[in-house]
Amino acid sequence: MDEFIELSRQIRVREEKNRDLEMQLLEKKKELEELNFGRQKQIETQNKLNEFQYRRKKQYQNLYNSSSKIKFSGSQSLNMLNLLHGQKAIDTEHSINRGIEKIDFEIERVQNEIAFIWTQIGITDTSINDLYYKRNQMSN
Repeated sequence: MDEFIELSRQIRVREEKNRDLEMQLLEKKKELEELNFGRQKQIETQNKLNEFQYRRKKQYQNLYNSSSKIKFSGSQSLNMLNLLHGQKAIDTEHSINRGIEKIDFEIERVQNEIAFIWTQIGITDTSINDLYYKRNQMSN
């Protein structure tokens, strides 16, 4: 009878562990969803920046082509083109790309944690089933 009680206690302990793992799994899935949302927003920002730069470059290139003979307009267009091709624009693009890379790294980390939790749930389920089997064998 003591062994039956001990098996019942072990079953409860493992079932509690399983519930804890399932809660962790829900938290990780929510975190993954938030990271994917953030990644999507970062990509949208990158696309908007690229579209903006493309439109501006095209606009100032056309202005430069049509007004290169007019001193002020030509130099202003050339200055704007240099600014759009300049270091700040490149730094901004690199910063956005680094942000996406960091998010991708975090997504991969969370996916690995989710896979680990699933593995732990499987192990715990197997252990619970084994304990139930042993307990049922004792009662028969």
